[in-house]
Amino acid sequence: MQDAKRRFEARGIKLAAISYDNTEILKEFGGRFHIEYPLLSDPHSEIIRSFGLVDPDNGPNNLPEYAKKDMALPGFIYVDKQGVVHEKFFGVRYFDRYTANNALGKLFPELLEASGPPIETAQFKVIVRQSDREAIPGSRVTVMLDVILPKGMHIYAPEVKGYKPVKLVIDSLEEFRVKDSKYPQPRIKLLPAIKESVPVYVGRFRIAQDLMVVPSRQLMESLNTLGKGREFGKVFNIHGHLQYQACDKTTCYPPAEIPLSWQLRVHQYDDVRASEKIQDRPNQ
Repeated sequence: MQDAKRRFEARGIKLAAISYDNTEILKEFGGRFHIEYPLLSDPHSEIIRSFGLVDPDNGPNNLPEYAKKDMALPGFIYVDKQGVVHEKFFGVRYFDRYTANNALGKLFPELLEASGPPIETAQFKVIVRQSDREAIPGSRVTVMLDVILPKGMHIYAPEVKGYKPVKLVIDSLEEFRVKDSKYPQPRIKLLPAIKESVPVYVGRFRIAQDLMVVPSRQLMESLNTLGKGREFGKVFNIHGHLQYQACDKTTCYPPAEIPLSWQLRVHQYDDVRASEKIQDRPNQ
């Protein structure tokens, strides 16, 4: 969150984090990582429970039992100045966590960084984006495409019948799990030549796909051999392709596909616990 703080504040959004840790633990944690936003203590998980965010699996297995009680699922809640909750970004377990940049990208997709130069096809242009360049095991990151069509050109939406619909396909990689995908609402277009109305995309549209870094034992052990800390890590090349069929006013072009790639550096998470003298104890 600290890395994304400047980008949130540029949109007028302030950050605060809440956990069941005591104030001394949060003070030590904030100092170690140079945290510049408020860290709020909810020692009895009252607020955590009120939002229904207690982790059903009680956190990671390497914590002692007393430290796991009433642990919250990691995630983000977007609240306005009147206290109204507009968005929630939570996975279903401890090792399925949205990154701060992922949450920011879902609120403001245009802020996702381009992964390289635009891809030009004969019919349109594609800008490839991603929420994060770095992640830890369990991170959920977003890869995204901005598709820009010239006037008079359309691409068939996923709901179409009888034509090749657009589809973002991510190649299988054991270290990553394909999660939620999001396609925009299509426009229904009348094709006079065949007197048929079909769902299409025109102008500019976005396709977003979430990927989770699978926290397998094999990956964790591999990262441990490299060392712990952000200066260590393993780079993964993620490949995929965009399938589509494009048409203009006079021609429906043959179905085609565009190769795509993203690069993500994965490093081990920080598992250093708080100093012994300030750790929470049972019945405290």
